[in-house]
Parts: sequence; structure tokens; C-alpha cells
Amino acid sequence: MNECILIVEDDESIRRLIEVAMQGNGYRTEAFDNAISALEFMKTTVPDVAIFDIMMEGLDGLEAVKRMRRTDSLKTVPVIMLTAKDTEVD
Repeated sequence: MNECILIVEDDESIRRLIEVAMQGNGYRTEAFDNAISALEFMKTTVPDVAIFDIMMEGLDGLEAVKRMRRTDSLKTVPVIMLTAKDTEVD
């Protein structure tokens, strides 16, 4: 298995936990603490799956995914969104 999972999470402990879990199951990971760096990386590499934190300083996960969807090579990349929000309205 050599699938690439992109992880974008500004909390280092959560980011590392996701990395360890994915790598432990045979996935290759690329991890970033901000969406700008992740989008820059995706100019040259298309991940098989992207995991984004919704609430991050600067460019948040929702806006980053909107930008991905406007890029032909990234339109169909599956995305998983992470959040600490806990109400249905959120």
C-alpha cells in the first residue's frame, strides 16, 4: 500500500496521532500545520485522501477545500473534515 494521505491539523498532538494511526496501517502521510503549506504541496502532488481540521488560524479547512475543488487535479480527492465543534448547527 502506498496511498498518500494528506493531514492538515494545527494541533501537533492530534496531527501526530493521525500520522501514527495512518502509517501503522501502511499509508504514506504528508502532514502540515497549516492549509497554505498543504495547498502549496498539492501543486505538485495529488493525495489519495485529504484530512483537514476545520478551525485553523489563517486559512481554515473549509476555505482550503473550496480552493481544492476549484483546481482540476484536486476536484475529486476525497476529504475528511475534523472538528471540535459539537452542535448540529455547527
